[in-house]
Amino acid sequence: MKEGVSTRDKIIDAAFSFYRKPVFTHISLSQIAQKVGISKAAIFKHFPRKASIRQAMNVRMFDGIAEVVRRMLECYQNGKRIEAMSEAVDFLVNHREYVMYFQSQQCIVDEGAFVRELRKRSIRVFDSLFAKDGSIKDTDLYVTSIYVGTTIFIFTLIRFDALDTNTPNIADSADFADKLAALIENGIGKNIPERKRLAQLDARFKSAMQKKAPLTDELLALASVVSEYGAAGITIERLAKKLRLAKSSLYSRYKSKNEMVESLIKNEVIRMHGMIAENMDGLTTDEECTYAVLRTELLYFIKYPETVDICSSLIGINDFVDRAEAPDFVDTIYDSVYWKRFIASLPDVGIPPTSQRVLGWFFAIVVTMFIHCRRLGFSDKRMFAALKKLYAMTESGIGNTAVRKRGGS
Repeated sequence: MKEGVSTRDKIIDAAFSFYRKPVFTHISLSQIAQKVGISKAAIFKHFPRKASIRQAMNVRMFDGIAEVVRRMLECYQNGKRIEAMSEAVDFLVNHREYVMYFQSQQCIVDEGAFVRELRKRSIRVFDSLFAKDGSIKDTDLYVTSIYVGTTIFIFTLIRFDALDTNTPNIADSADFADKLAALIENGIGKNIPERKRLAQLDARFKSAMQKKAPLTDELLALASVVSEYGAAGITIERLAKKLRLAKSSLYSRYKSKNEMVESLIKNEVIRMHGMIAENMDGLTTDEECTYAVLRTELLYFIKYPETVDICSSLIGINDFVDRAEAPDFVDTIYDSVYWKRFIASLPDVGIPPTSQRVLGWFFAIVVTMFIHCRRLGFSDKRMFAALKKLYAMTESGIGNTAVRKRGGS
């Protein structure tokens, strides 16, 4: 632990130290005390209850966020847009414990709580986005904030994973922050197809999706258990009860709960990737391939919303999603000249590009947008309009005002 630091701060440091990776089990006071080198009883001299430690963690995290927002605003006021974005990226890259702590809470940002915490710290930059009652004032700006926030968050996670697996040629934190900020500002450097062509693709993808079979009973049972008990509450007994089966019948097919969950997710990921590959077949440009990925994902989530609930709850738990991604399969279905050329032409963000990393980004921005839009009661039509804005930002960046005008239809 750090020298010259108060015991109270050492306890907070210790609590955060468990978040080098997502944590989905309860961290005990005994574990925290052992990390600090004090007794469990000594913690209560500084925190009356365990919840008080979590509150202190939140205060520290939001104090840090508020400070970086102040630096960002100063950059924006001086016309330094990319530098402002770089400040946010650099902050997260160098505070891994905050990123993993947030992910471990198994939630998409509660905008109301986030805004309230910043207002407590005299930062009211989001007042132009949210009304006093929490409703959205500016849908375009809201979609942009979802895109920016998710892109920063996901690429930061990707960098952590690359560092953990000793991936070569990773940029240092400052260079990575600058490069990712430039990607957000300028996009991947592609042209957007004409509106007529996008409409043709929309019709084709929608027709293909309508022919797809419903989810299996087992996957629906898993979604029901996750919805009712949370990810930590998944058991074979509960799954069997939802299916109206004896648990022995599930054990005859799966060795364990983990194996069942992994198998169900993997099968559905493979099915979704198969739908994307089918929709990409015959496309002749990188831009159309990107649109096929994003549009198919949204169509899939609208048709099978239960899968979103499962994935948003299970991300990080025992690396379920990572193991379910089936890298060899992903590489195979995207073994096309256009997809390979697309990967090779991506801007340098300080991490070697792979199909899995790009797909992880595309998946995250669409599923995050879907969760937010569904919570706000968006119609399918409004979701598709939001997707086109998101697609435009992916291709040409948030700094291109012409993109905002074209992307809104």
